[in-house]
Amino acid sequence: MKRVRKLLLAAAIVLILCVLGALMTSFGFSISGDGGHHAVVGFGNYGVPPRGGSCGNVGRIYPSNPFYGWPVQFRKCDWAIISAYFCTPNYFAGYTHWGIDLASFWSLDGSENIYGAAIVSTALLGKVKIVGVFSPPKYNWGMGNYVKIEAWTPNPNNPLQEQCSDDPIQDLNSENFYICWAPVADSPDECSGNPAEDLSNGVFDQCWHSTVPDCTFDPRTDYAHGVLEDCWGPTGWIATYMHMLDATVAEDDWVFHGDVIGHVDNTGNSTGNHLHYQINAPKWMNVGAVDPAPTFKCPGYDWDKGVEEGR
Repeated sequence: MKRVRKLLLAAAIVLILCVLGALMTSFGFSISGDGGHHAVVGFGNYGVPPRGGSCGNVGRIYPSNPFYGWPVQFRKCDWAIISAYFCTPNYFAGYTHWGIDLASFWSLDGSENIYGAAIVSTALLGKVKIVGVFSPPKYNWGMGNYVKIEAWTPNPNNPLQEQCSDDPIQDLNSENFYICWAPVADSPDECSGNPAEDLSNGVFDQCWHSTVPDCTFDPRTDYAHGVLEDCWGPTGWIATYMHMLDATVAEDDWVFHGDVIGHVDNTGNSTGNHLHYQINAPKWMNVGAVDPAPTFKCPGYDWDKGVEEGR
């Protein structure tokens, strides 16, 4: 009888431990030897998590996808730090992994912890949409601290460029002159305010300036010239960076390729320090999340081999 009671007591203890473990996982807590973990607070959420996609997107390249490059300054192009591939069947039961996880490097010859590594923008030009970073971190749908960036690309079809010419005489003979040209501020006294008269008097260049943006389509140059939003446009492509330590950007900031946007941590529903990196296509494409690995442009991507290794 005593033996039966001991067995029942042991079973009860195991059951209690399992329940506690499930609750900790639900609230985003984890126990890991990876270090640097920051516990989240309850189920507080900010923003909306990115959509899932289709496992048919494994390895698929979308030509319109503007994101490219390794998203963290840590062991660039080393596939050994990928702990979970896009749509891997090795992920937690009941969940599909719609991004790619870059984590610490483990080896018998020596290991490297990804904690605190710089996370970088992977868009040639991007605009920060959401910064879900708090202290203490919120659960944020399991993402922990996260940042969302929308990619912008050159917009060569600016309406003014289509309506206007470089020749004021040609524009003067159209209905678009006052759309294409404007008086120079603090213009000299010899300016009459009449473009035809100023042309005949040879002072047009001193009196009028073109309103057509001078686009170089280099994002840093166009930003410096104040014509970024005239020369570039939003694409709807979104990159989400999750489980972050902090953010070095704010909402509506402009970011260029390689700019540091924050650092790696273990916030949210996470079992170790890592960056979950996810790319979503524009809603109108009805594609959802796509495989980020081909955008790394690193040799050696082998999804089947990675899955066989448990990644």
